[in-house]
Amino acid sequence: MRKVVLLAIFVGISIGLLTAGNASAQTIYAVKFVCGKQAPINSLTPPAEPPVKPGNYATKVNVELLSPPNPNGGNGVSWNVSLAGGGGPSVTTLAIPLNQLETVDVTCAGITKQLGAAAKLPAFIEGYVNVIASPNTQLAVTGVYTSQGCTFPPGVATIAVLPSVCSGPVSIDVVPQVGVPFTPPPAP
Repeated sequence: MRKVVLLAIFVGISIGLLTAGNASAQTIYAVKFVCGKQAPINSLTPPAEPPVKPGNYATKVNVELLSPPNPNGGNGVSWNVSLAGGGGPSVTTLAIPLNQLETVDVTCAGITKQLGAAAKLPAFIEGYVNVIASPNTQLAVTGVYTSQGCTFPPGVATIAVLPSVCSGPVSIDVVPQVGVPFTPPPAP
C-alpha cells in the first residue's frame, strides 16, 4: 500500500511538473525495448551477466493522443529508435498519424523495420523507442513487456547453433511512461 501511494505521488508530481514546464518544449518519452531471443553467454560467469536472462522477449509501446490535433495540421507526434551499444538513433524519425483518443502500437516488428533489414540484426536487440510530442501535445505512453523462459541445449552460445525451446511461463508487465520536457538547442 505504501509503495502505491508513493508511486501515485511521484506520478502526480511528474505530471504537474510537465504541465507547468516550458510551453515551447517538446516532450520525449524514452521507452526501453527488448526484442528477440537471448541465449546464454557461456563465457560470462557471475556476477557478469548477459543483458537479460536467457529467453524470448517482446516489447509493445502503446501511444494514445489525448489532446485535440493541432488546428494548423498534424498532431505533432513522431518516433525514432536508439539501439543500445552505440548504434545511435535510427536514420528517420517517423510521424505518427493520430486523431484525438486514437492509439497506435510500436512493436518489435516495427522497431526492426525502422532499424533496417532484420537479417543484419542480432537475435536479441535492446535500446529505446523515443516518442516525441510537439509543444502542447498530450500523450499517454505505455510500455508492454512480454517474456518467456527458454531452454537452450548445454554449451549453446548462439541461437544459430541449435534452436531453443521456449515453453516456459510467460510474464507480462505494463509500465506507464513519464515524458521529459526537452528544448532542442538553437541551430548554429
